[in-house]
Amino acid sequence: MKEINAYRIVEIDGNKIKPLFHGVRGKRVFPYNEWIKADKKLVSDGSHKTKKNYLSGFHFLLSKEETERFLGTRFKNKEKRIVVPCRVRKNIRKKYSGTCYLADEIYFDDQDVLRELRGYL
Repeated sequence: MKEINAYRIVEIDGNKIKPLFHGVRGKRVFPYNEWIKADKKLVSDGSHKTKKNYLSGFHFLLSKEETERFLGTRFKNKEKRIVVPCRVRKNIRKKYSGTCYLADEIYFDDQDVLRELRGYL
């Protein structure tokens, strides 16, 4: 896949957005208006019986509705979590997860994200 518009679930802290589980290059806040490269490493989903290995990247989905549904059904803790628009590059479909994709690079436009935050805060 080439560069596309997408959506991602993030944690919010005031006007800042953070990845849900792991920082990027030692930082827990996503910068606005710059391309961010993923820390690529072999990771796995599932228990030892259903373990599935894959090369990590930024998780994203293709539509806002689909991402909101994913947030509503896959996460017990929805506090401080919101769906925001982003742009992604160098993408692949994540095996075994249906509608989720992985990107090597991600970009958050400050105006797009702040518009979403205003509706949440």
